[in-house]
Amino acid sequence: MKRIEQFFALAPNTLLTLAFERQYSRPVGSAPAMKIPYREKMASVTKDVYRLKQASESLAREWSDFVVHKTERFPDLRRYARGVWVTTDLITEAKTERNWYCFTKDKYVPTASIVWGHVTSFLGWLSRARELGGAGLTSDDVQTLAWLSNKRMAHRYLKWLIERADDKIHDGLVTFAELIAALNHPRHGYLTQMPDLQERLPEAHRSRVWQDGCREAYEWASETKKNLLLEGVEHSREPMAPIKSVLELDDPLEAVADMTARMKSCRPTTGGTEEAIWARDLLLIKLLASNPLRAKNMKLLTYRADNSGNLYRRPDGSWFIRIEKRAFKNAKGAAKNRDYDMPVKNVVWGDIERYLKVYRPMLPDADKVDYVFLSSKGERSEGYIGVWKNLNRRVFYLTRLYLWNCPGIGPHGFRYIIGTATLKKAPAAWDAAAAVLHDEVDTVKAHYAHLRPSDGGNFVHALLDSAFSRM
Repeated sequence: MKRIEQFFALAPNTLLTLAFERQYSRPVGSAPAMKIPYREKMASVTKDVYRLKQASESLAREWSDFVVHKTERFPDLRRYARGVWVTTDLITEAKTERNWYCFTKDKYVPTASIVWGHVTSFLGWLSRARELGGAGLTSDDVQTLAWLSNKRMAHRYLKWLIERADDKIHDGLVTFAELIAALNHPRHGYLTQMPDLQERLPEAHRSRVWQDGCREAYEWASETKKNLLLEGVEHSREPMAPIKSVLELDDPLEAVADMTARMKSCRPTTGGTEEAIWARDLLLIKLLASNPLRAKNMKLLTYRADNSGNLYRRPDGSWFIRIEKRAFKNAKGAAKNRDYDMPVKNVVWGDIERYLKVYRPMLPDADKVDYVFLSSKGERSEGYIGVWKNLNRRVFYLTRLYLWNCPGIGPHGFRYIIGTATLKKAPAAWDAAAAVLHDEVDTVKAHYAHLRPSDGGNFVHALLDSAFSRM
């Protein structure tokens, strides 16, 4: 009965309660959830927050000046030709007091958000108590970017990160070393050209000659990055682990088809907003299966009645999605030479038209924004009008509820499912897989290399089945 409940996505103990509702019955516990080692590790680690929580006004000014240097067309200081940070109007959240660090002149800077995370983690470690492995400095003493030119502290921090990761060499270590090297490059390093910042360091931690200290940090970081890569980077997270049972199927897409069938069976009978949310969720899952775009692209997907949006209808009745290359995460890589203009699978067309005509108008702000997917009142951030910020969380909830034997995945998991399903059907179709994922062939080969030996062999066996059958 527990398995029947799970299959039909019923709330835990729905059938058991009906079957054992007599007073003498004993409650039956839920089946144990699938354990994902990385998620369990992160659940533990994230409770120990050490990142710098509050930036001083001086640090905020330093950071803002740095972001301007990385984004403006003609910077005052020397800058590496490939060291430009891209700004964009395409954002998934509005500017607030909490995310000021990833904006400049009201333009969103995606890279700034990532780098700020590394900076505040390092500065937070500097003010962490010694007995907890930190440097034991005061919060006031760490409020400057100049610390990123301190070789000794950077070295101690890196060793602590390795210990914290159970002696694993992960991507974050390499990224931090790259950041130190870039900031302290002898010619175009930003900190190398900012000697006045040294005055903001405690006197005991200043270099006699600023440029010498920067050069030492650069040489250390360059050598450290080389050694880390030689030792080999281990990936702490196994992104395919939550859907391993799905990917092992002969056709992983069958699991998604099964998921949508369960979602259809749970259609609300009350109508109104609940049914509109159901229709939105069903379209979202089917569209992720047809066009496995990244979460940001799904959030920013637009529709306009004049067909000028991302989602548009051709004269023959077919639906397509077009997105400019600059809107992609890999705009400097696989997407740099082509825009995205791909067909939507015909089985999704009816869902699109029904949602846009009937259900989307029932959701808040349908007449104010042109995003395809809208949040309900219960899902919206207070006072926020715009993209559906919690789309990732909703996909996680839906897959945990309806995707068989899955503890929950985000939108990116559908890229793994579709990529794997494509290569299982045609093991040599790397170009086709790269096209549907809007990625480079080499990148797809690297991510799905595990399919080459087993599925390639099965494909050959199937081709030669008539001869094998005589053996």
